[in-house]
Amino acid sequence: MHTMFEMYLAPGHSSEGLLSQETLDDTKAQIMTRAEAEKVGFGGLPEGPEGIEQRFIVVQKIDERRIMNLLESSPQVAKFAVHEVNI
Repeated sequence: MHTMFEMYLAPGHSSEGLLSQETLDDTKAQIMTRAEAEKVGFGGLPEGPEGIEQRFIVVQKIDERRIMNLLESSPQVAKFAVHEVNI
């Protein structure tokens, strides 16, 4: 079981540096645009509101809380939703 975070960036922010290299290495997290996520097989993803940067992060279920804590505390993130996915 895996977790997908559907994330919306705060105005004026990018996803660069959102997750540290250590977190990326430890969790094998992937931060993807909608197009990148669809390219690797995630279909039917919701389209974000016009003008708001949307990203998707996929991690194993065991790493869900770690990523959630980082997203909740980041000024780069306006809001996010959590979805369970089977890969």
